[in-house]
Amino acid sequence: MFFVRFRASTQPTLKFLGVFGDANPDDSPLYRPYNLIFHEMNGETLLYVSSLGSNQILKYSLNGDYQGVFIDGNDPDIPLIGPVGLLFDDNNNLLVSSFGSFDPETQTVSGVNILKFDSEGNYLEVFNKNEPEGSLRGLAGLVEGADGTIYVSSVYGNKVLAYDQDGNFQEIIVEGPSTDNPIDPELFPLQGPFEVITGENGNLFVSSLGIGSALTSFDNDLFEGESDFSAVFEYDNEGNLIGVFGDAFGDPINPDDAPLLTADRGFQDGHLIWGSQVLATVDVTGEPMPTGEIPEPYDGGS
Repeated sequence: MFFVRFRASTQPTLKFLGVFGDANPDDSPLYRPYNLIFHEMNGETLLYVSSLGSNQILKYSLNGDYQGVFIDGNDPDIPLIGPVGLLFDDNNNLLVSSFGSFDPETQTVSGVNILKFDSEGNYLEVFNKNEPEGSLRGLAGLVEGADGTIYVSSVYGNKVLAYDQDGNFQEIIVEGPSTDNPIDPELFPLQGPFEVITGENGNLFVSSLGIGSALTSFDNDLFEGESDFSAVFEYDNEGNLIGVFGDAFGDPINPDDAPLLTADRGFQDGHLIWGSQVLATVDVTGEPMPTGEIPEPYDGGS
């Protein structure tokens, strides 16, 4: 298990630079890495990686040298089960979304919280407080908005929840159909929110895994067989759906017909790629638009 580095160019291609962090007995216990975050403390910038498979947060130098375990969820005193999202606050405390586990026999979840650790990796507390019962089912994406609001995605709860800086629940900002809330999936098509990021315009961009069948495992078929709506949704700060990028049920988007977005919509200059499709082309000024064929995915050298 490893993650790799690529270098961008003026063309819509990436140059493979090599393996950045590898997992083997002589290196790090990296297994199923999910989230990466750079952070500077005491004059040193490191890369922190959530290793979901080993239940740890690992540290690497900017050259990819393994620096050790920052947080070990295998410690019985740390209630971490499957770290995914990572977010440092202004005090160098690290917030970690714990995906948790699900018992299909009892239909119960455990270990699903946002956990807070200090700058040395010591466990401090459960960050989140007072959210509606049952809303936390598999936490993943974790991001801070421009106003300081903390957003976290609940994959199987089919929600994105908002908290203040002290961890107090504010509201469910985005929601899709669930057993507890069987709303119309055509109006609220979210199915398994995973990654959450904020754009330069302050809007939320949420990846929908398209796992309706998993969301309806509680004896309720909400999606009537349509269980693969994979897309990226854009929402404003009140949770209103603004746009959809990439519809798994729709026809492939012709690059020439891709919608034109401006830089203030939260994207960098160039093409927005989702899978094999060009979803949008960002309006640029002063520099030519990237040209060329979309490259084939890197096959690992096989």
